[in-house]
Amino acid sequence: MDFIKGNLSSAFLRVVGDYSFIYDDFIKNKDEIMKTYTTRKDWGDQKLIEDILKDHKKEFNFFDNKHFISYNFEITKGKKPTNESIIVYCGNSKPF
Repeated sequence: MDFIKGNLSSAFLRVVGDYSFIYDDFIKNKDEIMKTYTTRKDWGDQKLIEDILKDHKKEFNFFDNKHFISYNFEITKGKKPTNESIIVYCGNSKPF
């Protein structure tokens, strides 16, 4: 889960099982996907993976958010890590 927005995040993934259909779907439609997943509503690989999982009626088991703290959204605003074991360093904010 994206610990900031409550949506799928691809910043930190670990999957168990065969999810090769995600890659296969991307390769079959890569030109259209690269045009489509560039808007605020449909942004990047996170939204693509979420949509493909829904299409295949699959889901990921997510890490518990209590293990993560965001450097950009929490630490830089003064929050100190307590029991979190992973600090997430995200890139620049979305361009919208």
